[in-house]
Parts: sequence; C-alpha cells; structure tokens
Amino acid sequence: MSKVFKITFNILLVLIIVLLVIYFALRVTDKVRIYNVETGSMENKIHPGDYILLLKKSKYYVGDIVTFKVKNYFITHRIVKIENDKVVTKGDANNEEDEEINLDQIEGKVIYYGGILNFVIKFKFVLAAFLVGLYLLSCYFEDDKSLEIDDSNKVDEDKVNENIKAEVETKEQNEVEMDNSEIANAKENDETIQNNEKIEETEENKAKLDTDTDEIAEIKVANENIQNDNITEEIKQDEKKQEDNNKNSDQEASKEEIDNEQEKIEETKNTKKEKTGKRGRPAKKKLDK
Repeated sequence: MSKVFKITFNILLVLIIVLLVIYFALRVTDKVRIYNVETGSMENKIHPGDYILLLKKSKYYVGDIVTFKVKNYFITHRIVKIENDKVVTKGDANNEEDEEINLDQIEGKVIYYGGILNFVIKFKFVLAAFLVGLYLLSCYFEDDKSLEIDDSNKVDEDKVNENIKAEVETKEQNEVEMDNSEIANAKENDETIQNNEKIEETEENKAKLDTDTDEIAEIKVANENIQNDNITEEIKQDEKKQEDNNKNSDQEASKEEIDNEQEKIEETKNTKKEKTGKRGRPAKKKLDK
C-alpha cells in the first residue's frame, strides 16, 4: 500500500465515520432535527428533495428561515414580520405571504441544508458499505504486504541467520572478555585485600611486639629493682648479722675478760689468804687496817 493511498484512505475513513456519527447523533436529539423539503417554495435557496438541519431556538428574527407546523404539515419559509407572539412568513418563490402563526408553532431555524447533508442521508447505507469495503481493502493490502515481507524474509533468511550468528559470536566473545576482565579485576582486588590484610597484620604484630618489648623492659626493670632490693636487704641482714656477731663476740670477750679478771681476783685473794695464813694474826690486823 503506497503512502499516498494510505493517507487518502485514512482521510476518507475518518470523514465517513464523522459524518455517520453526526447523522445518527442528530437523529436522537430534540433540539436538532432533520427534515426533507418536498416543494419548491424556497427555490433558488432550498430545492425540492433537499434535507435541512433545524436548531430549536428561544428567539427568532426577521430573515430567518424556519420550519413551522400547520395542522399535520411542516412548512419551511422565511420570516418577514414579527409582531409580539405573531409571526408572518413567506416562501422565497411565492408571491403572497402566509397566514400568521404563533411562535410556539416554529420547530426550529434552518442552520444547514443540501450539500453534504443530502449526500450523507441519501447514501448513508452506501457509505456504511463503503466503509466496510475500505476496511476489508486495508486488511487485504496489509496481508499482501505481510506476504511480501515474508517472501523477503525467506530470501534474506540465510543472511539474517549469518548476521545473528555473528552477533551471537561477538556477544559471546565480549562476554568472555568481560568475564576475563572481571576475573582479573577480582583477582587483583583479592591480592590487594590480602596485601592490605598482611600489612595490617604486620603492623598489628609490630605494635604487639613493641608492647611486649615495653612490658618485658618494665618487667626487667622491676626484676632488677626487686633483685637490688633483695641484695640491699641481704646486705642489711648481713650487716646486722655481722653487728650481732660482733656484739656477741664483744660480749664473749668481755665475759672472758671478766672471767679472767675474776680468776685473777680469785687468785689474788687466794694468794693473799695463803700469805695471811703464813704470817698469822698481825697480817690480819694489817689487812683490817
């Protein structure tokens, strides 16, 4: 289906649908009515057989073409005079005016007549059939176009398959490259993470070693202080012991001296006694003196 034909078809389709919708919508409303003119009283304007479109209004003016009802007949003429609620009309092709009518006898003002309205009403069923035909024709051309596309697809099927195969291979190769790149990146990231963990572990061990070294140094200093205190205590104890020993020695020496002195005294006493015994009484008196 060519582009021009397709555009023309769409325009006709929309136009026919719009006209049919308008026609059937007007048939079901009260304010808008459609009538068919059977006489030539309005010729040169409205011809016999023309369809007219009426609009019910609340007010009319001189010069308006209206349709009014007299007994069981509908007449379409032009208003030539209005006096209060009385209206005088006259057909454009008539020589005499009509009898007066009341405003409530008017069915509506003619707003459109003949032309497309005649065509739509007279050929509404033909238009509907034409619409159906256009739809079927469009379906046919769409099917024909589909067949052409299918034939073209069959002719180019191998080429398409080759293109698809090439695209699939390219896609697979790209995926493999991406996977390899991702694996390499993941491996690099793992190595980086491991190195960072090792560095952190080394720093932690170093910090721990420094802490242990400080603790060892403190312990060593404390032990040295304890040893020095022990040595000092031992020295003090030795000095005290030595003093005690010296004191004991001095006491023993003093005791020995005392004993020796006592022994000397005893010997002296004994010697004197012996001398006294040998000399007799006078010696005693002398001793008493």
